[in-house]
Amino acid sequence: MSPPGAVKFLQRGYATAALLEPRMVLKGQFLERMTTFQSHGLMLEGLFHEGRGIHGAVIACPHPVFGGSMDSAPCAELAWAITRTGAPTLRFNYRGVGASHGKGHVTQPHAQEELQDLRSAVQWLSETTRKERVHVAGYSFGAWLASYLALEEPRRIERLVLVAPPTRVMPFDFVALSQRQVETLIIIPAEDRYVDHAGVAALEQLPGLKVLKIPDADHGFLRGLAYAGRAAAEHLAEDSLGPLVDIPEPEDGPPLELDI
Repeated sequence: MSPPGAVKFLQRGYATAALLEPRMVLKGQFLERMTTFQSHGLMLEGLFHEGRGIHGAVIACPHPVFGGSMDSAPCAELAWAITRTGAPTLRFNYRGVGASHGKGHVTQPHAQEELQDLRSAVQWLSETTRKERVHVAGYSFGAWLASYLALEEPRRIERLVLVAPPTRVMPFDFVALSQRQVETLIIIPAEDRYVDHAGVAALEQLPGLKVLKIPDADHGFLRGLAYAGRAAAEHLAEDSLGPLVDIPEPEDGPPLELDI
């Protein structure tokens, strides 16, 4: 038999829990939920935020052989910043990384498996948001994959962001990318040793490509990461959504999950 007052205490407890449940995330913050999707028979893990922007954004992470994953700081910053425009976002792990299915990661020639994973992520987000076209933002190795996906399927990509593209060690075809007429922002860390800085000036002359240099930033973005995230978000922002959503002060009301 329950002790006196126990039922009322439990009822109050359930009521309190019910009130607190929708307040897990403060207004102005964003909540990513774990999700999975298929890539050539393999189940890949991702983090998905449901916004209400016209086009969602897939975020391609850096090279897994060097520890790259969807948890890389630049990928997390891109997800946070782009979400503030109202866009749905998806960041994910390539096969063999984290909880994604596949054996220990070994990059295949021309990174065809990773490119297929990115292609599958774009397809999943397109189907989930019911929009034929999506944005893609790639960091480092992810920028390389994103650029080639845009070359292969320019009609699937609305806008493109290439963050710290390692042009010294990977072959980018910016001329062809310009010809595909995909609006592209290239974010260059000024102190990035993997970037061919001598060739950056030529990129600025190509139609459809915009180049932004971030002073004092290196390839890992020990500095300038927030600046890069904001620039990416502003490039991808839909005109109808206006500026980035500001984080309100606590007195603006009770905490709510961001679902803009």
